[in-house]
Amino acid sequence: MHCSFSNTVLAAFSIISIASAGPIAARDICGAAPTGTVAQTPLSQPAGITTAAACAAQCKGNPACLSFLFGLVDGVDKCILYSVPSASVPPQTNLVAYDIACTSIPSVVPTAANPGGLRTRQATGAQGSNPAQGASGTTTGSGTQTVGTHANPVNAIPAGSPSPIAEPVVDNLSACLAACKGNPACIAYTFESGVCKLFGPATTRRQAVGTHANPTNAVPAGSPNPIAEPVVDNLSACLAACKGNPSCIAYTFESGVCKLFGPTPVRRRQQQGAAGGSARGQGAHSPPTGPSPTPTPTNQGTHANPINAVPAGSPTPIATPAVDDLTACLDACKGNPACIAYVFESGVCKLYD
Repeated sequence: MHCSFSNTVLAAFSIISIASAGPIAARDICGAAPTGTVAQTPLSQPAGITTAAACAAQCKGNPACLSFLFGLVDGVDKCILYSVPSASVPPQTNLVAYDIACTSIPSVVPTAANPGGLRTRQATGAQGSNPAQGASGTTTGSGTQTVGTHANPVNAIPAGSPSPIAEPVVDNLSACLAACKGNPACIAYTFESGVCKLFGPATTRRQAVGTHANPTNAVPAGSPNPIAEPVVDNLSACLAACKGNPSCIAYTFESGVCKLFGPTPVRRRQQQGAAGGSARGQGAHSPPTGPSPTPTPTNQGTHANPINAVPAGSPTPIATPAVDDLTACLDACKGNPACIAYVFESGVCKLYD
């Protein structure tokens, strides 16, 4: 009887000790293999998630989610949400675990060499003999982010941290993705602190010259002043405004402002004689001194076909009619028999002869 009572007391004490030690011993798992031994039923497995950071956003958007697994399995990105901590989830091939409290979760697209989508230093650590010793989510490192496309946008800010092209009012990450897919210029999106931001391709200053039939979404070379700033709500409407303006060959939509650009007047530069004898031979004569000739404009306007540019020599305008846009300015030029050129800048139309 005494032995049975002692065994019962010891067993009860062991159960209490294990229960008490569990929460104290448990630690957040961030970017390493989970350590559970009992199969758990997932809360959900959202599709189309390509980075651990995007999976974390899904978890944070679900009040019941306490942890998640992420990784590349058989060529497919997996994001699995759980209502239990990572310590209770059993290991799964190529998947790494994160608890909801983890920070600095990587936005690295997984590959066959790095199936967990870990940062470089994390991935190196995770390939060791003990998967649980992969570096935590706070480890620094660099991962190359893939460039999104409209068909497959990425949940990340593109390289260079460009300004968003739109900030639709939505309630969650899935709706933000849907908004991106509904915007023909969107290739990337983020949903942070309740704000959805859509991003388009990064623009560069040096690129193909647009035409009215095929305008470019970029500021033309030389950063000219816009010919118009129509009030529109998005990039698609800005493009439509450009196509509706006969002088527009390029457009931008940044911070809610649409800007249209026309052709940049190009002037032919005079060739300069090369200094020294190496370019023209040791016996080359020096170029004659004196004033440089006036640059010759590439296009000379006519009344029948006026140009959208200030004529050579920057003459005084012959008239400044009160009109609202570039098209009306062109019409005013055609209505003035002396007009061969016109400009519309900062809301002012100027006609030249």
